[in-house]
Order: sequence, then structure tokens, then C-alpha cells
Amino acid sequence: MGGFFLEKEIFAETVESEVRKNEEKLKKYLSLLSAANELARLTGPSDEETLWGSHLMDCASALPLLPYEGRIIDVGTGGGLPGIVWAICRPGLNVTLLDSITRKCALVEKMAVAMGLRNV
Repeated sequence: MGGFFLEKEIFAETVESEVRKNEEKLKKYLSLLSAANELARLTGPSDEETLWGSHLMDCASALPLLPYEGRIIDVGTGGGLPGIVWAICRPGLNVTLLDSITRKCALVEKMAVAMGLRNV
């Protein structure tokens, strides 16, 4: 016994560790996202609990599968999910954010600049 469940536990611990390590930056991003969501519908509900529990943790769940360096593209980024979360947690990873709606691209670019993210 153990195999799958042990791997699942290690995976979850890795995600939690990554989020804790970057918690301050992630909270700042969610604050910017919530404010930007008032101007343009970037996400669904934007209350803090939903943003943290649903959106951010869903994005963070892929972190153990991502490389620490290289390039990745977030197609249909909307409000920068998951791309900005990945850029915060993987500073050596160059993240391209792509969306067909110019207004969303402009808002996400502003957030990345405000966060000082050089890898977006």
C-alpha cells in the first residue's frame, strides 16, 4: 500500500510548499486581479476565498509538473491564470501570456509590471 496515495501526498505537499514560499507575491497578484476584475470581466467570482481557493490553487496544482527554466505559453490567459501564478512560482521560466481580447492583455501586462515580473 502507499504507491499512489504516497505520491499524491508528496504532490500536494510540493504544491503547498510552493504556495507558502510565494504567498506574499501571490496575495499581491490576487489583489491586483480582483481590482482589475472590476474594470473587465477577467474571472468569474472575484471574492478572496474563490480567487485563492479555486483559481490560485487550481493553477498551483500544476507546479510540480512544470520545469524551473525554459519557456511556456498560457493561451487564453484572461486575467493571467495560470500564467502569472506560474511566473511568480517559477522565476526562471519565461511565460508568454496570450489572449484574443486586447483589453485583457493590457490589464494583465499592467499587473505583471506592477508585480515586477521580468519573466512575463
